[in-house]
Amino acid sequence: VMKVKSFFLRLYWITIPIFASLLPSYKSEASSNYNNGQDDSNEKIGTKIAIIGGGIAGSFTAKYLADYDTKSAAKGAIDSIVVFDPFPIEHQHTTEGQQNEILQGGRVSSLTLDDGTVVELGGATIHDADKLLIEMIEGDPNLVLEKSKFNECVPDKHFGIYDGDGSWSFLTNNAASSITSWFPTMITLTLLWRYNIDFIRIWQASLRARESFHLVYKMLDTSHPASFFHSINELWDIVGLLKTTHVSYDDFLDAFGLEREVQWWRRFIPGQGCLREELLTAMNICYSNQLNPEMNGLSGLINLMSLTGETFSINGGNQQLISSAFMQAQKQYESIVNTDNNENLSRIRHVQAQITTVVSDMNSMGLWSEQRNMGKFDIVILAAPLQNSQISFFTKSHFDEAVLHSMPMHGMVDSDVEEAGEHHRQAKPLPPSATNDYTEVITTIVSSATVKANYVGLADSKVPTSIYVTEKGRRMEGINEISCLAEHEICKVLSPQRLSTETLENLFGPNHKIEHVKVWGGDYGGFTPNYNGGREHAVPTPFLLYDGGLGTKGLAEGSALYYVNSVEASIASMEASAIGAKSVAKLIAQRLGLMSVPSSQRSEEL
Repeated sequence: VMKVKSFFLRLYWITIPIFASLLPSYKSEASSNYNNGQDDSNEKIGTKIAIIGGGIAGSFTAKYLADYDTKSAAKGAIDSIVVFDPFPIEHQHTTEGQQNEILQGGRVSSLTLDDGTVVELGGATIHDADKLLIEMIEGDPNLVLEKSKFNECVPDKHFGIYDGDGSWSFLTNNAASSITSWFPTMITLTLLWRYNIDFIRIWQASLRARESFHLVYKMLDTSHPASFFHSINELWDIVGLLKTTHVSYDDFLDAFGLEREVQWWRRFIPGQGCLREELLTAMNICYSNQLNPEMNGLSGLINLMSLTGETFSINGGNQQLISSAFMQAQKQYESIVNTDNNENLSRIRHVQAQITTVVSDMNSMGLWSEQRNMGKFDIVILAAPLQNSQISFFTKSHFDEAVLHSMPMHGMVDSDVEEAGEHHRQAKPLPPSATNDYTEVITTIVSSATVKANYVGLADSKVPTSIYVTEKGRRMEGINEISCLAEHEICKVLSPQRLSTETLENLFGPNHKIEHVKVWGGDYGGFTPNYNGGREHAVPTPFLLYDGGLGTKGLAEGSALYYVNSVEASIASMEASAIGAKSVAKLIAQRLGLMSVPSSQRSEEL
């Protein structure tokens, strides 16, 4: 019997390599094409890092990694950082109606019209509380902040809340508008009169949120051992915001005592309204394409922060922030002395390619774009929504490299590893936030357009430049928001579905011209995550999705997959992407030994 078993065992090891050679090869040898991300050298000088996704999340991660690397004692410990994105770094959108742009690209995109007017198709507003965005802007003298031309989702002196069919919940009139040009606080007083104590309560909540985010930035800036967060919920917990992610926005407002309808006695007072049904609903529809019950408490609270500050955009388009972060990362490596300048420039590169397959072994991860081998890397960072990326993730069997398994995510290592270190855990299913759909948003830009006054039931002089909608207004009109530049006769419409010719003619008349239609969604993708009212849907994946190494105590060796967009389980914005980017960059810096904890901090409480 033993001889027969020995015979078949030898036969197995002889035949398996033969069959394996007939299968498509996913071995992750470095590509000989330099532009794919690596040269053909097998000598490992430092850590090779790939970032999949070139939007705010990807470009900011590259910048923060460059900061940690060049400022550490061992300057240049990272061999290379390669950012993979389907589109050129200088231009984040392509042609009308291309529905799969969101797969691995950014959600910040700008359009320049023939008359030079710049219109934001995606992320449009930068708040004065967005510390990470503003820091990146201040690092580039070519970027200039200006007051947003289109006052999207932000109540100003020329806005109204529309119920559809010619009916308005709230409308600032010309008299109030002229006063607010001299007294900026008049719009605040107008809202205070209409919404009474509810407006004060929500104003205070917004101020408290700003204070909490000041603490968020302190945590991200320190090297205290308790400031390395393995999930975004750990960060929310330490700054006191975690509970807001696990309740719906309606429940959050109930906890603050906000009315669900106008109290009976207030109905006898002119100009009274329900803050929850009107302004808060309108802001959430505009910002997040969702109603109050569908939002979680934190996402709705973030939308409120624009009430207590100013909003800006970048002169020439917010998309410049993406290329600027990448260029600033390159400049960090230019500052390293005693090394060849061309070598430093090649440390960080942008490669125009859509990654379709990631294959990991214990020591590296191979990236593929269809059948094109993009090289192998020690660390891969996914900077795009996992459920929309259309990437297949595999691991090689340690017993037979021709056999591929689905990658066990959630911070796990390959189940083939029998002796695991202390950071190896049993695989668990990913939380619902990793599979939740993103909501589709359509941005339509029209020129030679003004909103038809008779269609919305107003005189010409009364039509506001910013029109927000209630739940009823969105249902009846099929729009989320309209913002116009009256002097240029340019209007921007956000809608949950593509607008018909009839709808556009009803709104703007027959002489309007469609300049661009940007579809954020389609078969894959979307613009904002579907929060599903928080609760279990707000549970994020860990930032470390997969660890194939054998190291322990944070200084691991081997391949690893990190996930920046894990933060979008609870909030989604440009600043949220930057927070996720810095959190992941800190974890990687710790993993590579680029950050040291001062001895004086080891015994201190956070």
